[in-house]
Amino acid sequence: MADKGWVELLRGQAPDLDQMNRADLEFLGSATALGAQVKFLIAMVLDAAANKPAGAKSYGEKAVQAGATQAQVLDALRILRMFAGRPELATGCEALRQFDT
Repeated sequence: MADKGWVELLRGQAPDLDQMNRADLEFLGSATALGAQVKFLIAMVLDAAANKPAGAKSYGEKAVQAGATQAQVLDALRILRMFAGRPELATGCEALRQFDT
């Protein structure tokens, strides 16, 4: 049996934190002063900078689903490299897997 992910752990053990997490995801996916694609690109870069490849990949996919182009993902990765460096760029490149055909 596979281990539960952190979201499932929250859902089962901390409903209040699960609800906060759901509210955060709802905010990211909504158009406010920043569009959803921009917010997901920011989240992608932040997860990459924190060495969270699964999060970088997931948020990159969500950014594209919200309308971000491959060029926009690449621009975000360029900014990531400028401020965080090559190791973080490698992590952020997980978001490019969706374009690898």
